[in-house]
Amino acid sequence: MDFKYFVRLLIGVIVLSWWTGCNAIEFNGLHINGFLSQGYLHTNHNDYIADTKGGTFDFNEVGLNLGYQFNDSLRFGAQILSRNFGVDGNNKFTFGYLFGDYNFNRYIGLRGGKIRIPMGLYNHSRDVDMLRTGVFLPNAVYYDEFYTFFSAFYGAAIYGELPLASLGTLEYELFGGKMDEDDDSFLMKNNALAFSAGPGDFTADDTYGGALRWNTPLDGLRLGYSYYYASCKISFDDSAILQTVDLDLAEVDPVQVLSAEYTWEDFVFAAEFSRFRQVTNIDYGTFPAPFVDIYTREGWYVSGTYRLNQLFEFGVAYSEFYHDKNDRDGETFAPNNFKGWRKDLTLSTRFDITDYWLVKAEYHIVDGAAWLPEPGLYSDANSPDNIKQKWNMIALKTTFSF
Repeated sequence: MDFKYFVRLLIGVIVLSWWTGCNAIEFNGLHINGFLSQGYLHTNHNDYIADTKGGTFDFNEVGLNLGYQFNDSLRFGAQILSRNFGVDGNNKFTFGYLFGDYNFNRYIGLRGGKIRIPMGLYNHSRDVDMLRTGVFLPNAVYYDEFYTFFSAFYGAAIYGELPLASLGTLEYELFGGKMDEDDDSFLMKNNALAFSAGPGDFTADDTYGGALRWNTPLDGLRLGYSYYYASCKISFDDSAILQTVDLDLAEVDPVQVLSAEYTWEDFVFAAEFSRFRQVTNIDYGTFPAPFVDIYTREGWYVSGTYRLNQLFEFGVAYSEFYHDKNDRDGETFAPNNFKGWRKDLTLSTRFDITDYWLVKAEYHIVDGAAWLPEPGLYSDANSPDNIKQKWNMIALKTTFSF
């Protein structure tokens, strides 16, 4: 995306603001709202998901949310989403979610279709830029590299809220179905490059899990636990390495996230811890038995934000991610051991131009290079000779919502 496209997009925001009068649209009971955002990313070393060394505008989202309430119990919801994050998304329009929801009462409801995965406190709302201070959610828990993998699934969920008398309330959600992954995603393209292969085929297996949210008696404090299991296979038929490569993610066993959030006046403090054990069977076709690769990924963060006034909000976060918690020194990646971790100190600021238009700026001070793109996906910035342990990133973003 070039600068001219960025200017045209901003003009579109202004026209959209005038046309909608900065309000959601309602037509015969159908509620319509949406958002449009454009960002800029720049790293001094290394490529982060996109071609960020030297700067890129390949960072934008457009979303249209539709909702219809048939009666007090039955409703319909859909999100038409287009996103571009380097090679991920390519501005194709897809359904971010598409579901029907029947609420029997406060205690139990049913939802089916394409549904958001209730992972952590913020995965449900990760596309709603207005709800957070920073440009990104902490990557140590909300993996930008695997957006579609951890974003939504096809299936059904049962949910509700249980009163606990003087102990507050407990929200629950149990779900099952099949996971979703775009064959044209960063995950697929990056793996294809790693195995010197052409496009791969993604086959989803069962996924299931659940989440608990405890709204505690202490005003402003909520705690959470979420569990997410998935299994899938990625096949490459024309690998230059060997005849066939099958990546069988037999066990992402499971993704578990512990969460805490405390809101006090104009401050919001949060902390989350994530861990999952990934068992990958790599079948090269010509070998008598698959090669089994086992890692236990681990990540955590702490963050704080402060709303100064109606215009400004500030935030700081620190996160750590380890490719394998049993190899925190990155010996697997020697001599570039730092590819085994990523430690990120993030400073964020947000300026609300109006109630519907905001601008964000974020600065990342990073130690480590875990889960960066394969060299050659964008440039040679991440090649063994060029990749750096310590690097910085500037992230700018403007979002209009109506």
